[in-house]
Amino acid sequence: MRKEDDPPKEPPSKIGERKWTNADITKRFNEEKKRPKLVDPNQPPEIAGIISNDGNLNRGVNSFERKFKRDIRAMMEGYTASNRACYVAFLESRKRQLLKEKLKRLRAQQVAQHGKDLFG
Repeated sequence: MRKEDDPPKEPPSKIGERKWTNADITKRFNEEKKRPKLVDPNQPPEIAGIISNDGNLNRGVNSFERKFKRDIRAMMEGYTASNRACYVAFLESRKRQLLKEKLKRLRAQQVAQHGKDLFG
């Protein structure tokens, strides 16, 4: 590359002036960041506004939401019956456990009263 094609060099006085200006701007910016912001303690706090969506969504978004909900419902269709069956089985097993515990306590009570097990 030839020297003639290079951009002209900036004189040292301009370089120094630019650096001092940049340093001054940086210094003022940092001081402003460090300065505490004054807040009036008697002033009521700001209350955020409510963002409402009145169904003004894009048509594509609405159709996507409908399809998504329909797919989720279709996936959950069989689970409601199986969930009920699992819950019924759990309740029956729990009832069986409680009845066994009740029988065990009744037998222990009879042994304590009569000295022997009347049913076993």
